[in-house]
Order: sequence, then C-alpha cells, then structure tokens
Amino acid sequence: MPLPDHERHAITRNGLLDGTFLERARAIPGLQALTDQQLEESLDDTLRCLYGQQQVWIFAYGSLIWNPAFDFEERVAASLEGWHRSFCLSAPFGRGTPQNPSLFLALNEGGHAEGVAYKLPKGREREELLLVWRREMFSDGYQAEWVEVHSKAEVFRAIIFVANPSAKSFVGELTPEVIADRLRNASGPLGSGLEYLSDTIHHLKQVGLRDDLLDSIGQLTGVG
Repeated sequence: MPLPDHERHAITRNGLLDGTFLERARAIPGLQALTDQQLEESLDDTLRCLYGQQQVWIFAYGSLIWNPAFDFEERVAASLEGWHRSFCLSAPFGRGTPQNPSLFLALNEGGHAEGVAYKLPKGREREELLLVWRREMFSDGYQAEWVEVHSKAEVFRAIIFVANPSAKSFVGELTPEVIADRLRNASGPLGSGLEYLSDTIHHLKQVGLRDDLLDSIGQLTGVG
C-alpha cells in the first residue's frame, strides 16, 4: 500500500548534490554503503575505460527513465543485446523494508533490453556521473559496465548498471508470480513496488517501447 505523503522521500538532484540521499542510505540498518572516497574511486575506474570516446552515454531501464536527476544533452530510445531487464535485486529499502522487502530492477546477463539512453553534457561528464554513482552505486547491488547500445540513428558505447551476482541482495531470476507478489505487498520511503512497476511500464510506452516481463507482471497485478 502506498505510504502517506509525509513519510515519503524522493530522489532529487539537490538531495544527491547535498548528500542527504547518501545520508539516508547510510543510516539503513545492515546496509554496507561505500564512503565518498570509495564512490569517487569507483567512478574514476569506470571513466578510465573511455578509450578516447568523445561523448558519455548512460543507458536507463528503470527509474532513471522518468527521474534521471542529472543533466543531459540528448535523450533517445535505445536497445542493447546480451542483457535483459530483471527484478533480481531484493529491496529492503527504497520501495520496501527489511521486514517486507520489495524488488529492484537490474540488468542480468542474456537476452535483449530496450530503454532510454542519455548523452551527458560535454565537459561535465564526471560531475553528472557522480550524481548517478551516489544514487546507483552506494552499495554492492550494481556494477557499472561499458556496452554497445543501438538507437535508430547510431551505435555507441554507454554505461549500464548490471546486477552484481555476488551481492547479498541478488535473488536471481524469479517467476512473474513471485515478483508480482513481492511488488504487490511492499512499500518504502520511495513509494510502493506497484508504483515502481507502473511508472516503468508507462514511461517505456511513452517512447514506444515495451518489455515482455513487465507486461506479464502487469497482467498479474492489474498494472499497465
């Protein structure tokens, strides 16, 4: 059930800039969050793999589609091979609680995924990526990878956030029925699991995209 508005938090650019988002994350019992230095070192390690690329792109498949909270120059529908959208990370925070965890989307190996790619502002790539790192990489649930992404107009390399199979939160591939049950019954400071599902389906549709797994779970939960 959705939380009352006064109990909600939202992921905002200001919250990522001033540290309040990380402050809340680091206060979650049992969560081992990275320090500021570790986050910056992780980001710099990723940027070393640019190989002379002129522009930096990020591929979004979940909440970054409708709430990026970073500045960008261009936004296009895009797809990638070798990875698929999966509710494979347990969410004891954000959309759930330790007592009643929800699920987060990640990219898992195999298959195909469609989403949105963002081109970051030239000369401000690290500045904007640091906001993304504070949001997505503060724990061990995700790993950043460079992959080839396709839009209608071009092929380019982009950063994606994939599930870390060694993370405590990794639950692997679940059936649509199990996923639907988890999303239906969990809520947290960022809202409910069903809202997360609904927003992802809705914003994919806005750019003319869909996902078979999300559609199956949507039918089971009445979301679509």
